[in-house]
Amino acid sequence: MLRRLAREPLLHFILLGTLVFVVHALLVSQGAVATASTIDVDRARLVEYLRNRTQLLDDAEAARRFDALTASDRAILAREYVRDEALYREALQLDLDAHDYSIRRRLVQQMEYLLRVTVDEQGGPTEAAVAAYHAANVERYREPHRVTFAHVFIAPGTGGDAAALARATRLRDSLNARRVPFREAPAHGDRFLYYTNYVRRTAEEVAADFGPDLQQRLFSLAPDPSAWQGPIPSAHGLHLVMLAEQLPPSDPPLEQIRARVERDALRARREVLLQESIESVVAGYTVNLDPSLGSAD
Repeated sequence: MLRRLAREPLLHFILLGTLVFVVHALLVSQGAVATASTIDVDRARLVEYLRNRTQLLDDAEAARRFDALTASDRAILAREYVRDEALYREALQLDLDAHDYSIRRRLVQQMEYLLRVTVDEQGGPTEAAVAAYHAANVERYREPHRVTFAHVFIAPGTGGDAAALARATRLRDSLNARRVPFREAPAHGDRFLYYTNYVRRTAEEVAADFGPDLQQRLFSLAPDPSAWQGPIPSAHGLHLVMLAEQLPPSDPPLEQIRARVERDALRARREVLLQESIESVVAGYTVNLDPSLGSAD
């Protein structure tokens, strides 16, 4: 029977096919090992290595720096590349990247970077999109309430609050009687820690120098560029103010702030496209959620 099987053509074919398969598998395996144990070093790899190591974003700048290296420096760079590449491959062989969160996070960031590059290449928003973004975000570009004023400072004296108030009142009447203008405020009163004249300052800016009490009083006054008003107390002392201008909050037209709106609209568009790209990647995977964790929505 064995002799009859030995003469069977079908058996010869099966044995030959099995032998070919085994030989092919061995060759492929040996080729993979050879590839894994071979480190190719060329200009392109070293330029990329230099760019990553110096955290350059510009490929052309990395290439320029590489070309400027001396032969000795290039040899050192090549040795360092080979060292890092060998250690990296050994780490992969030991699966050191499998449960290292910092490595996972780095790979996620690289993937996000690649998606951002793809998004950035899609160009900016259209004119209609810029107009729509401006209309939807008018408050973001609203000019705040601003005031222009000068002040004369009266420091607290040895006579107490009553004496300081009397002095400030007399000085106010004198300034008004002599029609002392806005620009001459620095020539009167006591030395103040900050400025004397304030042009188109916001409530926050005024409060930073004078405190919230004076800021609230000042912004409630009616402008009068020819009269000194007060005295108004602050955290520093008393102030006589000439309120020259009140600019209520306003919404500048698109043409006046077009550069800002276009920049913000482009940034917002890129973020939307990036999120869509990430969601597209996630959609390519089947997620099996443990029922005990609840819904993912």
